[in-house]
Amino acid sequence: MPDSGKEKTLLTIKEVCRDFNVHPNTLRNWDRSGKLKAIRVGPRKDRRYDRDKVYTFFYGKDYVKGEPAGEDFATNIGDIKPLGSSLARSKED
Repeated sequence: MPDSGKEKTLLTIKEVCRDFNVHPNTLRNWDRSGKLKAIRVGPRKDRRYDRDKVYTFFYGKDYVKGEPAGEDFATNIGDIKPLGSSLARSKED
């Protein structure tokens, strides 16, 4: 069989549930409704999910190489002030 140059990484239902904090039944429902289709493998027809499709589903259509779409979270987190610092100042006033 010719090598396509790109090997699919398949995730088990357990891995998707763990990584994205969703219930297995939610994934099964999404598969049935066509929202996030699973690939059936083996004689038991176990569900597997294409890693790229899962990440695109959860992070958006611009997901590339493991980084979510949109603004970089790390640049925005510097704008958040610790809760304790504002409480400490209000006690001193």
